[in-house]
Amino acid sequence: MTVDSPPASRWTGAAEASLDTNARRRSRRPFGFYDDWMSPAETVQKQGMDGAYLVKRWLESTTWVELPFDVYNNAPVCTLTRLDGKRKRYDLFGSIHRESPTPLYVEVKDYNSAGGKQGTEYWEFLANAYTITAQDRRNGEDARREFAWITSHPFSSTDWAKLTSAKRIKTALEEHHPEALDGQQVDADLLGLVAKGCSVTGRVVGG
Repeated sequence: MTVDSPPASRWTGAAEASLDTNARRRSRRPFGFYDDWMSPAETVQKQGMDGAYLVKRWLESTTWVELPFDVYNNAPVCTLTRLDGKRKRYDLFGSIHRESPTPLYVEVKDYNSAGGKQGTEYWEFLANAYTITAQDRRNGEDARREFAWITSHPFSSTDWAKLTSAKRIKTALEEHHPEALDGQQVDADLLGLVAKGCSVTGRVVGG
């Protein structure tokens, strides 16, 4: 388990970068730009696309991570299946450059504060990481996937160092998303494996 900012030390290969709000405004936006006539739904999607691009640029410039796929242009390869058959789409997909490249799925959260629904969505993130890994096992696969939660505003500051612990993942499954288990019992060994493959990074953007 690694929880830090900038991203997990096991990914790093370059100096820390700082992307503040002004840099974000100056950044080139390959997915398009805002128009006055956009609907609220379209505006939200554009904000999500911009947030994903910013995180992609930040991670690729400061770590041993490459993220060539995003959910807006490559939805099928950014989509994984849980034990209960529910599909989960991640904002970014790529790999961590190691001797044997490791698949990495990234959830990007661009929040203005620690409140709101971030905590609720994070419980689902943990449950998804476990149930997707369990589904791999059910299919006789060892995908070695890792999952990252990248947020613009850290939350649960008093528990920050425990956000990806096996105990927290177990709580996510038993108290918040038991449906993700599809009737299976929680596997202690699998909990440990998933905990090692999850990371939380804060203070990526904002200022």
